[in-house]
Amino acid sequence: MPTKKWTSRIYYMTGLVLMGLGLGFLHFQTRFSMVIFQMAGLLILGQGVLAGLRLLGQKASWSLGRLLLHLGIGLLFLSTPLLPAGLLGLAIGLYQGILGTFLLIHSGLAFANGLPGRYLALIDGLVHVVFAGLVLFYAQDYLPTLYWFLGLYLLFLGLTNLRDGVEFDLGKVSLKVRRKRIGLPIILTGFIPVSALNKVNSYLNKERSQALFLGDKTQAPDLEIWIHTARRGFEMMGHVDLVFDGISYSYGNHDVDSTKLFEAVGDGVLMTMPAENYQASLKADDWRAVFGYGLVLTPEEKAKVKANLTQLLSEAQPFALKSDKQKASYLGGMVAHYGARAYKFRQGTFKTYFVMTTNCVQLVDRVVADAGLDIVTNSGILTPGAYQAYLDKEFANPHSRVVSKMVLGRQTP
Repeated sequence: MPTKKWTSRIYYMTGLVLMGLGLGFLHFQTRFSMVIFQMAGLLILGQGVLAGLRLLGQKASWSLGRLLLHLGIGLLFLSTPLLPAGLLGLAIGLYQGILGTFLLIHSGLAFANGLPGRYLALIDGLVHVVFAGLVLFYAQDYLPTLYWFLGLYLLFLGLTNLRDGVEFDLGKVSLKVRRKRIGLPIILTGFIPVSALNKVNSYLNKERSQALFLGDKTQAPDLEIWIHTARRGFEMMGHVDLVFDGISYSYGNHDVDSTKLFEAVGDGVLMTMPAENYQASLKADDWRAVFGYGLVLTPEEKAKVKANLTQLLSEAQPFALKSDKQKASYLGGMVAHYGARAYKFRQGTFKTYFVMTTNCVQLVDRVVADAGLDIVTNSGILTPGAYQAYLDKEFANPHSRVVSKMVLGRQTP
């Protein structure tokens, strides 16, 4: 892990490199992409050659198949850089199409629930899908435009990293409005939680639950954000809960009788329980680990968080489990063993759960909206991985309100 002295320098260097790449794509477009792929091919080929020499000396950890794959990709990038340049455009087109599909599903649910912003979501989804179609079917015509957008994205991403470096050195400037943060594409942030799990797995005892605590133990947090992860199902992408004033809040697709579309859609259910019972349930699990981030708030911020929770609960009503399937579910177990209470929303954004938009992390973000955290959504889509990446960055900043980090869980292979 880099020292505090080097952390800001890494932000500065990363920012400048990203801005340089962005300017290259803006001004030289396809030609710059070809140069980038040729350089990448040279690096991959060099890595393959070095691995081959080690393999001949029987000191390499690479298999022959992996070696041949690297050599093949390196030669392809070097000899025909226009091919991967075109494939990059197609990949971006597919990504935009996937985003548009998510937004259209969200707009359909928004229309069904009569939510404000439903027309904007529909237009946004259609724009993404149409743009994706143009790129996929007329790639050569739209490739320059695509690289222009990519250049702008990299430029703003670089500026975001430079701002992070300045804030690390000089501290944050308090603003009355939330700042928009340019982050990685959701396809890259989606699996950050399971990647983080793999990194800390060596510290977790495989035989029993244990806590790994980082940060200032003397500074009690006013609010905690817990990010779950595991190696199976949607939990690989993470799940986010909130603990405030001794109560935990967990929103999700907890009603097994209402799930649709491969469990991606269903009635939104809010589950609450005492914080000590919540942590006890985490320690009892043998299939996931949880990352907890502690935040300190001003009295004014605490009052706003409490008001946001009150407003959220005013839109919900108690939900009683009736069917045998519900009682045998995860929610049923939490109600029976840990005294959890369940609520369904009568109206509002969270009446219907959708894994990509109206999900657990969106609910947590709404509650902590007045706690000084940046806006990290991407086209209205927010993943637990994007939130975890942001909280990790804030925890590394000595001037941040994120003062502690805990890893809790029992991991079996």
